[in-house]
Amino acid sequence: MKLDSSDKKQLLPLIMAAFISPFMGSSLTLSVPSIASEFSAGAVSMGWIITSYLLTSTAFMVPIGRFADLYSKKKVFIAGTIVFMIFSGLSALSANIQMLIAMRLCQGVGAGMIFSTNTAIISQNFPVEIRGGLMGFSVMFTYLGLSLGPVLGGFLNHVLGWRSIMILITIYSIPMIVLSFIFIKETDKERNSKGIPPLSSMDMPGCVLYVLATSAFLYGLTDFTTYTAAKVIFVISLLLLFFFVRRELKTDMPVLDLKLFTESRGFTLSNIAALLNYGASFSISYLMSIYLQSVKGMNSATAGLILITTPLVQAVLSPMAGRLSDKRSPYLLASIGMSLTCAGIVMLIFTHPDTPMAYLLAAFAVTGLGFALFSSPNTNAIMSAVKPNYYGVASSIMSTSRTVGQTASMAIVTVIVGAIVGNIALASAGTASIMSAIHVTFIVCAVLSGIGIVCSASR
Repeated sequence: MKLDSSDKKQLLPLIMAAFISPFMGSSLTLSVPSIASEFSAGAVSMGWIITSYLLTSTAFMVPIGRFADLYSKKKVFIAGTIVFMIFSGLSALSANIQMLIAMRLCQGVGAGMIFSTNTAIISQNFPVEIRGGLMGFSVMFTYLGLSLGPVLGGFLNHVLGWRSIMILITIYSIPMIVLSFIFIKETDKERNSKGIPPLSSMDMPGCVLYVLATSAFLYGLTDFTTYTAAKVIFVISLLLLFFFVRRELKTDMPVLDLKLFTESRGFTLSNIAALLNYGASFSISYLMSIYLQSVKGMNSATAGLILITTPLVQAVLSPMAGRLSDKRSPYLLASIGMSLTCAGIVMLIFTHPDTPMAYLLAAFAVTGLGFALFSSPNTNAIMSAVKPNYYGVASSIMSTSRTVGQTASMAIVTVIVGAIVGNIALASAGTASIMSAIHVTFIVCAVLSGIGIVCSASR
């Protein structure tokens, strides 16, 4: 089934959105030293430049997704793009580190509004027969954003300064807003809506509990091995999650209907598989960048070109995998994808200081193929397992699973590096310590990936 011209126009702002949010998340990575120098900021403050965006974009996704299901996914998507644009522009005008962090917090809320509705609109507004292919197309641009973020962001920072990245994103957001207003369709229910639903339609105490619990959980997990306070906050997050679940089981208007998990085995296991897949694989680029630079002696530019193999393979093959999931079982394709990802991780376990470059590129390519076969079909499986009135929440849960998995992956690295190397940066350690940390981490990641394969195949 081919898209007509109106469907292609409607898809354009959604694809643009799939690119810009991950691009924003990765493009500032190489600008951190420049920002620290300009504002004379310490390591803790600089960490919050990255963490603040991640925290708010994740913490607000489920409440916003629920609101979008009740109100209008199109309006929430456009509002999120406007928020994202405004605070990107204000970030470029930041006079001090505190203002920049505050703007990044608000920018993250806008990103959460975009991500909680983007996939939901695709699921709602396009025929189910081509949904997987469109998901694959969206995933392709998501990983192009992740891939090009450090490259383009590093170039802009070097030539024009870090503020130019925020200005570029602000300008990029303007056509997204215009195209969304003109081309994205609303359902009859959304068009006939008499306005914003009353607060009584939302479980506001549940929303507050969810935002606090998720924020505390991500922060506690991120800095668990660094600060004692983070350990306390992590425990508090578990208590908040307990109270959140208890409330959601009792209220008539839950922000997160837990029946989604109890009534759909496919939905539950697909999200667990996503969490485990990202938990097992997200640390690959971090560990291998240190390996390529500290062990192989490459500069950052060369290492970046080699590491881009995985996201490029995924970006190229994701549309094909998405189209396949419209014709074949998305569960089977996702399980094959997880198996290939696990195979790539196992290959990396056997790296050593003299590992040939061809072997590394093959491992990265296998991992990229696994990502491609997993991401789009698994997304299709998740969105196919729920009713249309839950698309916003389902999309939000899926994105949250990805973020929690990514955070957990880096927490695993931190714990293992701390145990093997001690309280120093891994890049500053000796070759033997670096290789030991890489081997142990990838063994743990392979085990997690194996559990994910079981969950995926059990669907």
